[in-house]
Amino acid sequence: MCYWVGTKKVIKSMEKRFKKEPDNEIAKLFHETFVGDNVAQFMEYYVAIGKDKPMLTTLIKEEGKLVFRNMQWTLPYTYVDAKANTSITRELLNTPVEKVFQQHKKLIMKQHCLVPIDGYFEIHYFNGETYPYFIYPSK
Repeated sequence: MCYWVGTKKVIKSMEKRFKKEPDNEIAKLFHETFVGDNVAQFMEYYVAIGKDKPMLTTLIKEEGKLVFRNMQWTLPYTYVDAKANTSITRELLNTPVEKVFQQHKKLIMKQHCLVPIDGYFEIHYFNGETYPYFIYPSK
């Protein structure tokens, strides 16, 4: 997961998709969950930052069915400290793709989710300066 994400335009995008494709399973479920019956609150952020551990709306499979759930942004990581001969668990807020399967294979294979976002920020460094760059799907 990226460290900075935006979700401000997701409701509008999903409603557009639902109007275009009313039989689309995810668009229909989104509409029923957040718009039609207004049963749940979609967690809407201009920018959600991982270190704040915000609640994000996710799509998960629960008892064989797709459902939207609001979940806290964290990823548990347990490792063995060889010097102390103990297991240590800590929360990760971001994991590079190069390490995600090495560190979280069991979670990825059994407990993954989708997070509907508008886009995400990557940080670029140039001449000692930091520049946020927002990456989003084209229309």
